[in-house]
Amino acid sequence: MTTSLPGNDPVPPTRTLRWTVLPDGVVGKDADGHDILRVSVLITPLLTGTARLGDYAGMRDWPDTLDGLVASMSLAFYDSSDVSVGTVTSTTPADRFPPADSGVWTTLFRGDTLVQPPGQSRAALAEPVRKTLRSYPAAAVHTEVTGLYREVAVATTAERVRLEAAARELGECGPPDPDLDQGCRFPSTGTVLSLIGQGVKDFSLDPSTVYSTLDTMLNRGHGVADDASPYTPKVMRRTGNPEYEPEAKTFAFAEAHRFFDRTPPSADRTAAPEPEPHRVDFHQACTLLADYPELQRRFGLVVDLLFTAPPALADEGSVQVSFDGHPDKDLLHAPGLRPLTRLRYQAGSRFEPLSADEDVLRTRMLNLGSDAFQVTDLDVDGSALKYVDYARAINALDQGLLDDTAPARKQLGTGTPAARGSGLTVLVADGEHRLAGRIGADGERVATPVDPKLHAEDLVRGYRVDVGVADTTGEVHTWHSLCRRVGTYTVRRPGEVPVPLTVRPDEGQVKTSAVTKQSRDADELYGHQALFGWEGWSLVAARPGKTINLQDRPEAVVPEVSPDVPLETRFTAQPGSLPALRYGETYRLRARSVDLAGNSLSPTAPIPDELATPALTYRRWEPVPQPVVVPLKPFNEGESAERLVIRSTVEDDGREISALRYSVLRSDVPDHGTDSGIDHLDRSYAASATSGTSRRPSARCAWPRNTAATTRRSGLTSPKRYAVASSPPPPASPGRSWTPSSAIPRTHSSPPICCCAARSMWPSTAWTTPSH
Repeated sequence: MTTSLPGNDPVPPTRTLRWTVLPDGVVGKDADGHDILRVSVLITPLLTGTARLGDYAGMRDWPDTLDGLVASMSLAFYDSSDVSVGTVTSTTPADRFPPADSGVWTTLFRGDTLVQPPGQSRAALAEPVRKTLRSYPAAAVHTEVTGLYREVAVATTAERVRLEAAARELGECGPPDPDLDQGCRFPSTGTVLSLIGQGVKDFSLDPSTVYSTLDTMLNRGHGVADDASPYTPKVMRRTGNPEYEPEAKTFAFAEAHRFFDRTPPSADRTAAPEPEPHRVDFHQACTLLADYPELQRRFGLVVDLLFTAPPALADEGSVQVSFDGHPDKDLLHAPGLRPLTRLRYQAGSRFEPLSADEDVLRTRMLNLGSDAFQVTDLDVDGSALKYVDYARAINALDQGLLDDTAPARKQLGTGTPAARGSGLTVLVADGEHRLAGRIGADGERVATPVDPKLHAEDLVRGYRVDVGVADTTGEVHTWHSLCRRVGTYTVRRPGEVPVPLTVRPDEGQVKTSAVTKQSRDADELYGHQALFGWEGWSLVAARPGKTINLQDRPEAVVPEVSPDVPLETRFTAQPGSLPALRYGETYRLRARSVDLAGNSLSPTAPIPDELATPALTYRRWEPVPQPVVVPLKPFNEGESAERLVIRSTVEDDGREISALRYSVLRSDVPDHGTDSGIDHLDRSYAASATSGTSRRPSARCAWPRNTAATTRRSGLTSPKRYAVASSPPPPASPGRSWTPSSAIPRTHSSPPICCCAARSMWPSTAWTTPSH
């Protein structure tokens, strides 16, 4: 039974306070050389009874009430066997954040603030119902998808290098004819189906059968230990499961599809009542304030304290608050209100919550270097869905269900679908098992009136992610936080003047885990194995710009403000804090755990290198389209986006060359007669008069396939007119470049153009390509 502090009403509402101690490091030495330690104490008010905050004793001005409680609070320490090793009664408030402020409290919370029973009350947990937590093995899907692409590429190469087809290719000239066999073949449908596997192919044709098998395995509770809490959701056990392992590949893709296939039957959707408008009550507001560490302190929900380490403090032990000197000690010491936080202490270096599994969480860091984690630049969700669709399409092609004469089919064949990149994503193997364990443990703590023992994993609210560019040895010299932010905080009550709250720039966090469900009362939960991902922008601030609304018009994103707790927050990335995400660069990621009071290691703290992800070079998965040729100047006569014309009768300074000098310069070019000995084309030079000026040569020339442009040569110049060249230049003689005469409009005022298809003795290395 929970003991409570009474209010003033004849039927008093009840107020209980939970006090959780969060060790936060060694911060220095005192005058005697002893360690000065810091803790944060998280205060969680739990209110039941009436729906108005003002009805609860001490809650109209909570910061003032808190001062009296903290003055009599001490810290009790125990060893690993729960034997007392001392109590710290002398503490000093830490000054890294402003203290609790009554003015800030009353600005947001008033007497009529809505109060609803805590979301996870004992009444709600009186009859536990074991829920189902669905996920899918993202790392296994990643392995299968990349393996298929690799094997198809190998098979395609094997087909391409066939000697007969290769010989035909060598004899061809010009662009390949898509109707001819050029030796570039995709694997046969039978080969691809063997790579996909019979089980995945059958699932693509009939998902319901495999769905039913998955549901049967989940309902048997294979993923839940025999001694697990009744509040622990059922999860899929994959390793060591004799029903799962023989068809692990098929089940992996089936779980991925089932994860996104959540649409309820149309009848259920029609019968479902309209949800009531959501209201934010006092308890939810306190939870939301945990995203803003400074506001937690200013609203009196967290207190930071400094003290000298007790002499008998052991390497491993626990700590909890104590109110031995307070007149309401029995009420404040009620069972379940003072959790024992397991801690690790190393003199001069470490004072932190103790981790129960250092393969996952170690020294306040996610152990991203362990086998439990994998980093990828592939969109695993989309690839899993495309894989199954690909299996269905290849089967239809193999069975003759598609029109094999369609031009698109000739081009695509059995080629794999285009993959997609999604930045850098960190996956955790069997993450849903750990999440299910935490859900069950939380249910037990609420339902059982005893002081629980908490490990580091129980105190993590999120992560602060750092990224660094790795050199050729994999070492990162500079780490960049992806969670630095600048925020604006405003209390906006309808009909009142907005009240801004000044808060310093800080670091946000990525939530540790999130589950979704189809409806409020659904017993089926969904949790992804992806912990976080980076796509080149901040993880805690929206990208700049507008969104497209339902009317297809751009609009600025305006955060929704609850009328019950009207705190509006807006965030931007701290200027200069974000690195660039670029193809070809090699990156490493690391994640600092954030506790319930917003504490974490500093991004500049010495952190072991092995706790970061292995180096990963960021590559492009999407097909690369051909470059677009963009003219930098207006087209001259004969020019187009596909053809570059370079005038060869202009000096470097822009002066025109006379007809006589031009003929001298052209004298070294062979085979320019009316009947060329090579192909009997007329390549003679002709002069035309233009408006009474001197005669200038013009040219008549046919041109073979695969023409291109060139740039500067010694003595003559060509303007750099294009950003991208379409193909390598043909051979030519010094100072000259060519274009087909058929593309040039012949007028009396046309400047001279020289066209040539003759072979040249000039080395090809002398030619360059147009550029900016």
